[in-house]
Amino acid sequence: ATKASEAQTSDKAPVVAPRHNTTRMEDFVVVRKLGEGSFGVVYACTRKKDAAKKMLVVKEIKMGPRRSDQEDAINECRVLAKLDSQYVVKYFESFIDGGSKLCIVMEFAPRGTVHRLIQASKPRPLDEAMVWKLMLQSTLGLHHIHQLKVLHRDIKSENIFLDADGNAKIGDLGVAKVMAPQVDFARTLVGTPYYLSPELCENKPYNHKTDIWSLGCVLYEMLTGAHPFHASNQGALFMKIL
Repeated sequence: ATKASEAQTSDKAPVVAPRHNTTRMEDFVVVRKLGEGSFGVVYACTRKKDAAKKMLVVKEIKMGPRRSDQEDAINECRVLAKLDSQYVVKYFESFIDGGSKLCIVMEFAPRGTVHRLIQASKPRPLDEAMVWKLMLQSTLGLHHIHQLKVLHRDIKSENIFLDADGNAKIGDLGVAKVMAPQVDFARTLVGTPYYLSPELCENKPYNHKTDIWSLGCVLYEMLTGAHPFHASNQGALFMKIL
């Protein structure tokens, strides 16, 4: 990681990303938009100065005016800067653009997501050998994340990406939480309903085991093409999970 990213791993670091990083969005060529949400926009880009035109992902996050909003916005790059696994989407750098947008530069996964792979395979399930390969790689990636006292908190098939060789890489740690060494449980309700653990459904404290539950739901989805629990509304879904 760069000195800029290392500075952000400290609790005493300034809330905003270091401003001595001179990278700006104008240094990139936007190839296409990959997604958009309330947080901001995700682009597939290349660097203008890169003769090889290596594809990258730039996640452009809107930062609110409040200190707490800014802390939330830069949480992902704080987390990503600490991670170093072939089964986790690689972080390159982050910078502030236009004074109000945090931009995170990450590895591009050219073969999409496990979710897209499942949908493309329907009505047939994924090949069992492929399922076990992806499951093993995802487990190794998640183990690395947990070793650094990080909870992903939103493991789902859409957040497991595929590189050029079809290998799994865990990404999108936008709601990840770094656990202080003395704290073993988190309490905030986050995640995608179909993949929520029983602890989250009951709004109880949870730890790394909730990520393992969610990965188990992804395994079920890869083998069957469907979520393990279905209901017409969130309340009924929670009752089935429990």
